[in-house]
Amino acid sequence: YETSNEFVFGLQRLVQSVGKVENTELVIRIRSNEECEISSLEKLIPLSKNCHIKTDGNFKNDLAEADLLISFSSTTIEEALYARKPVALFGGSNRYRHLPGSSILPDINNRSAVYYLSDENISEMLNAIMVAHHNKPLTDDEVLGYVWPDFVPSIGDFVLNLAQ
Repeated sequence: YETSNEFVFGLQRLVQSVGKVENTELVIRIRSNEECEISSLEKLIPLSKNCHIKTDGNFKNDLAEADLLISFSSTTIEEALYARKPVALFGGSNRYRHLPGSSILPDINNRSAVYYLSDENISEMLNAIMVAHHNKPLTDDEVLGYVWPDFVPSIGDFVLNLAQ
């Protein structure tokens, strides 16, 4: 996991970069915890008109409205991929990557399900991801290897088969 300092540094860098991407909004969904209270983040992160912190509402509704999920390490990554939303992995350091991904700039014909953002590529990568993915869900081929295929029985089906 990230340290608190890495977490804040990563958010500061992300907010700065998203501010340069036209027609883009960054919603930072977060829960307060002992090490990092919301009031502290609001002081440490240079929020802008296209970036805000959100602590209420339904994550799935926000995800449905999003073109991209950015995370370091969270179950939201898997939720996004199942919802056919691309994921960008980013944090305050480059010492860990939650899933295999791409550092290559996407275009409409060459997309990935998971991207690596770094200090060196963040602005350019965010712009390219938004162009390639805006209102275009990931295809089954693009999420292959990240999510279970539809033909795999659900947990409910598995339990029913065990009971028989």
